Amino acid sequence: MGALQRSLRGDPDTTQRLQTVRARYRECLEALRLLGQSSDGWAFAEEAHGATTHYRHDAAGRLWLRTEGVMKDIGCLECIALWKEVDLFDRWFPLCQGARALAAPGRVELLAWFELAVQGLPLGKRDAVLQGYGVDALSDGFMMVIGRSAAQSDWPQVPFPPLEGFGAARMHVAGLQVLVQPLSDRSVRCCYCCHIDIRAPLPRPMLRLATQHVVGRIFHALQQEARKIRRGAEHSAHAARIERDAHVYLEWMLPRVDAALDLDALRAALRSSASTPALGAKTRQPSFCFSPARPGDGGSAAGGGWPH
Repeated sequence: MGALQRSLRGDPDTTQRLQTVRARYRECLEALRLLGQSSDGWAFAEEAHGATTHYRHDAAGRLWLRTEGVMKDIGCLECIALWKEVDLFDRWFPLCQGARALAAPGRVELLAWFELAVQGLPLGKRDAVLQGYGVDALSDGFMMVIGRSAAQSDWPQVPFPPLEGFGAARMHVAGLQVLVQPLSDRSVRCCYCCHIDIRAPLPRPMLRLATQHVVGRIFHALQQEARKIRRGAEHSAHAARIERDAHVYLEWMLPRVDAALDLDALRAALRSSASTPALGAKTRQPSFCFSPARPGDGGSAAGGGWPH
């Protein structure tokens, strides 16, 4: 074992991958802390369409928004499909005028671009280039998407779309964390937290209200679009995508969601019948993990990997 560890440490490429795995594990633990159900440290912003939005400022003065709620008559697959299929963001994401994937360096990673038209404010177009990855933690009852703004210098082989139009600017997304937790086969808890700097010379209260309005609308828009999926491919581009990629959604993800729901039911039964407090209160670290993907290596997520 010692020889293997020394061998791994001696390989710069492997060392870099291990560092990425450790960094992402820490990143996901922080995301779970932010996306937890506690509202401590958050100020109430608004409640609409079954979702509640809170806000807070971090030590650097940046505005963070967190929205969460339970979506009824929607399954985990539909919710995940809307976040995963980034080139279809213009079908539902508020103010989005265009979106496309720029690169897919691995099974769970994506580099994506999207553009917003900010209505009601004296601003030009706003766009963003995000790098993100998915986390399969269905063995612990949830999935996550983690993302942030990407820098052109980190992707020298992928040209970013140029800014076009008077007053146009590229937004900075310091963090985007999404948690999707199946509660039953037709209900799901969706929670997302983000900091978005729209790069606008506006008073701080106006910026907060404008950003809060858009972030709060995401939940309702996602819910409305997800419900179209059950009507079939003729009514939903996401339904057509699920049919096209049935090996991902129906053959791989659906059985894992079903297994997660069965496991949750078993855990609930154990808690209710536990003869000692220790059994019902037992907790453990999340079991999710990843193998970091680079261009062409097809990295995977926990639970058997995300199929192509």
